[in-house]
Amino acid sequence: MILLFHNQLFTRLRQRKITNLKQTRLFQYLESLDPDLSKNCLAFVNHVTPILQKIPKYFPFYTRHDDGHSLHIVHRMDTIVVKECLQKNHSLSFSATEAFLLICAAYGHDLGMAVLPGEVSSILERLQIDPSTSWNTNSKLQDYLRKTHSERGGKYIFDNIDGSGIPIALHQHLDLLMRSHNLSIDSLQSQLGKRFASESEEIDLQQLACILCIADLIEYSEDRVLTGVIDQLRDALGKNEEPSILISLQENLKHNGIGANLAVGKDGKIIITGSFIDPDVLSVAYRAIDLIEKWIRDYGDIDYRTDKKRLKIRTDSVIANFDLPGREFNRLGIRMNKQNVIGLISSNAIWNNRPEMIIRELLQNSVEACRYRSFYSQDSVYCPQVLLELNQKTRTITISDNGCGMSRSVVLNNFLTVGNSRAKEPGYAHNGYASLARFGIGFWSVFTIAEIAHIETCEHSLDHQENDNGFRFDVSISGLKEYTIFEKFAMTAGTRIILVLKENVNLFDLSEKISGHYGVIKCSKIPIKVSFNDKEESVPEEPVIPSLEHLFGPKTHYAQEQAVQIFPYSSCWDSVVMKTFIVARKLETTVSLRYTDGNSINVIPHISENCCVCGFSVNAIIDFPIHEILGSLVGYIANSNDPNGFEFDITRQSLLKSSVYLEYCTKIALNLIENYRGFLQDNNCHNPRDIVRLFEEGQNVSHGGTLDTTNRLLLLINIAPDLLCYKLHRIEPSQSLNTCEKEYLSFSELMSRKYRLVTISRMYSIHNINPSINFNELFDYELAKTVFDPNQPTYFVKRGESDLLFPNDPNSYVIQNSITPPGKGNIYHALFVSTTETVDPLSNKSWHIGSVQGFGWAGSVSEKLVLDGNFAFTHQRCFITPGSLLATDVRQLYDQGKRQEICQILNRLEASLFGFIDPEINKYL
Repeated sequence: MILLFHNQLFTRLRQRKITNLKQTRLFQYLESLDPDLSKNCLAFVNHVTPILQKIPKYFPFYTRHDDGHSLHIVHRMDTIVVKECLQKNHSLSFSATEAFLLICAAYGHDLGMAVLPGEVSSILERLQIDPSTSWNTNSKLQDYLRKTHSERGGKYIFDNIDGSGIPIALHQHLDLLMRSHNLSIDSLQSQLGKRFASESEEIDLQQLACILCIADLIEYSEDRVLTGVIDQLRDALGKNEEPSILISLQENLKHNGIGANLAVGKDGKIIITGSFIDPDVLSVAYRAIDLIEKWIRDYGDIDYRTDKKRLKIRTDSVIANFDLPGREFNRLGIRMNKQNVIGLISSNAIWNNRPEMIIRELLQNSVEACRYRSFYSQDSVYCPQVLLELNQKTRTITISDNGCGMSRSVVLNNFLTVGNSRAKEPGYAHNGYASLARFGIGFWSVFTIAEIAHIETCEHSLDHQENDNGFRFDVSISGLKEYTIFEKFAMTAGTRIILVLKENVNLFDLSEKISGHYGVIKCSKIPIKVSFNDKEESVPEEPVIPSLEHLFGPKTHYAQEQAVQIFPYSSCWDSVVMKTFIVARKLETTVSLRYTDGNSINVIPHISENCCVCGFSVNAIIDFPIHEILGSLVGYIANSNDPNGFEFDITRQSLLKSSVYLEYCTKIALNLIENYRGFLQDNNCHNPRDIVRLFEEGQNVSHGGTLDTTNRLLLLINIAPDLLCYKLHRIEPSQSLNTCEKEYLSFSELMSRKYRLVTISRMYSIHNINPSINFNELFDYELAKTVFDPNQPTYFVKRGESDLLFPNDPNSYVIQNSITPPGKGNIYHALFVSTTETVDPLSNKSWHIGSVQGFGWAGSVSEKLVLDGNFAFTHQRCFITPGSLLATDVRQLYDQGKRQEICQILNRLEASLFGFIDPEINKYL
């Protein structure tokens, strides 16, 4: 009896809602056009209503998403379109099919938020949910229903097409409309921007989707909040402070505070009124208004570009009148001066007086536009093109592309909105697309070199049809306005930016810094042409190895006379192309890195190493032990055509550390090593003697210089043990550096010996040194004799070569040695002593305290045994005897984060070596 009563009650409620639907202007209009199709519409509503009424069973804390919500959406559709849409025989009139689809989509778009008939077993099994539990509100189930409801709803209708009231010919149309409310703008345009037919007429599904989505977006009604849910949420929040519960409570309170107080004014503006008790809920309401404004602007822009402009609502403003009784609510906690912020990001405080970086920003934007269009467009004949023109006569720079172009909403929401990059929007980079764009400030950099920017743009039509939606506008920060004037302009898809330059911009200098080996762009998959004073050059598709002219400049002829050559090598992996080049003088059977007069071959240094992303040069530090084995004449240009995962600094000139960055740099290093090994093999130099010789010839200063406090040695012996070679000078009292016995050994050969190794490091005092004293390797060898041991072979190793050995020997130690040569001043030496038997690449580096930087001193601090003292210094290194008071104090200060205090102590200790003793450090001496 009770069940019968409930069934009768539900039947009466459903009939009442059907009656209400019949009273909407949209349904009455449909009925007047096609009575049979209106009956189909009612059949569909009756079919899905029982399912919609079950949604609160799965989402008890959500606002209403049932058939009542659907009815309110249809009412909202009546108010957001111009009246002519619902008048017969007008150019803007809805067809019967369009009216039918709008009503059915209003009732079908949330259908999959419920578990559909026949789905229970398969879903529970799929999600591994125990059916004996309260599974209907299981969080895994809720997540699944939310994420899949658009697709599942359409599939359900298709599987039950015979009893649904939907003609099979219209299923695709309805399915796409139902999905649209869950799509980003880009996805909506991609999926619904194609051309569709309905009977003998073309139908604009994209426009219908905008109408549906706006009506759904502004559906505020007096019964949107389920009865009793707010009290339930408050009770649940008192027991469990989960963020999701608080979000649900605030969302319901937001709808409760606004109720049905949302109207579309005669002028098309949306007016929303509400009262709130909690300021946090009021803040949520304001954020909702922001989203409403943004989405309506985007949807309105799509409508604006159609032949039939049907939306009544204005896209430029939403009027919100909210009240917080008894309190004054000021929305913005942080305020910004827009003029000053734009002035900052368009100043040389950011761009470092490098006008070429501004051109780089514009080129990146054009390349990105072409990449985007090429990725999403199915046009097989599309040929991307970017053209950069520098015109000395007109004092202008013009950059144009035939990429995706911009719509009005993209211009307003992204291009002219500081810090709002389109690439950050969820729908922009999907389906595997990797964007090159990042911060949304690059355009504003143009005002460091330009007075005004003229922009012309036309969005690419995804259906490959040319359109007349081009427009142009001007931007200038000297007279920053609160409005933008768009002027219609006929053009094909793409963007053109014309910069009117400031007087101080030198186009001749700028033209040399854009492309080529000296430029900001080295190569590009997107064809780029650079034109200056009637001279046009194309940017190469792949990295190009520099020529002798680029490397030697005015010394090119001399280099050619000396038989200097460039030895090229290529590598490819994933989306990366890398070109390695080695500069050497070709001899009959080998090579040399010195001229015939014994001087080292030198090249222009800043083009010897280049990392690029999408062809644009970036600063990247390869933190990999390559400089311990490679000479200075090994260069490379590497380019990744996939920007995915790379993080940039704000000017996009430097890469920040990330997993992709580390992998990129590591593979560059590995390929450099492999290519250098190939070079050695090709030129009969793959042996310890020649490896050491070439290394010495190619180094202007001793290599190394960085104490191995990590695992650099272990890494090198795993990937390049054959390239890690040493030249050893046997120490004998009766010999000199030139006459002593010498050995050339690889690392593995060296480790098989039982040798003691000595190397020298020195520091000069602040006094002048007698210039006649030459502290070279000859002197170092003589000083190394002071540790000669007749019972153990002892070898002198040049400064730097022991940087990998000494720190990996747990028993290594330091000997202080201070001498006063003739003349003013003195010199302080430190002798590093290690033994090959105890070198262990796997040893932990617990002896290393850390690196510090502060006033008076900067460098690394380590614990190593220091003979004849508690500490020893070399360049930017300090060694402290373990267990000493100094070691205890420094470790404690380092653990406390007091780096500056450590620097002050070390500064005083270093000065004490040259006779300047501060009483405060007496306890450490």
